[in-house]
Amino acid sequence: MEYKDPGLPVHKLIEKAANAQPEKVALVYEDGTQMTYKELIEKSKAAVLLLREKWVNKGDTTFLIIVQQTRVRNRLTR
Repeated sequence: MEYKDPGLPVHKLIEKAANAQPEKVALVYEDGTQMTYKELIEKSKAAVLLLREKWVNKGDTTFLIIVQQTRVRNRLTR
């Protein structure tokens, strides 16, 4: 997939799409379940808050490991 602004990291592309069209489908799971950009941002923010409350301090370097793989078709707005 070619992006109009390849200099932006993926989380910024998602934020940009969410701000432009929050009700547009962002993810479609293998079972057909869909998630809008608004829902994706809300869940992401909730995960960040949980990490900050429980384990992560300001200035810490963090990364995410996904243990169970789920096939998702990503549809970023170009």
